[in-house]
Amino acid sequence: MEKTVERKRIVYFDVLNVLACLCVVGMHCNGAVHAFSDSSVWRQSLLVDVLAYWAVPVFVMLSGATLMNYRRRYSTKVFLKRRFLKTGVPLVIWTVFFYVFYRTRGTIAWTGWRAFSNSVINFSIVPVYWFFPPLFMVYLSLPVLSLLVQNRKILWYMT
Repeated sequence: MEKTVERKRIVYFDVLNVLACLCVVGMHCNGAVHAFSDSSVWRQSLLVDVLAYWAVPVFVMLSGATLMNYRRRYSTKVFLKRRFLKTGVPLVIWTVFFYVFYRTRGTIAWTGWRAFSNSVINFSIVPVYWFFPPLFMVYLSLPVLSLLVQNRKILWYMT
């Protein structure tokens, strides 16, 4: 049973989301930084990467901040189910897709189930998925942290 509670928009969350999206796009279009060369192009790419690096941690923090009051909208069971369906299922589907894609291209060789499970656990099939473990840790800690919303002194202490 889901509770319906009117959500109040927090404008600076929206602004941070938009700016972070632009930074992530900038970093993804910025491949030159990954191959050092003593050139102005590389230095400009490095500057873009350094200026945009804050985006992913801010996305994780915004996820935590916007989900901190999830208990007003739905139960912990519903919360975890929704998070899994929104992030876990696409992660599995796209990891399998890229594994099959890389196998057909010959980029990844089959070396056994142990190596395969190690690749899945360590996100080495699609390394850009490195942010999923920290995001999942935020999701798993929210049922406990959300209980502290009413006691900000403990939250400040933890900070």
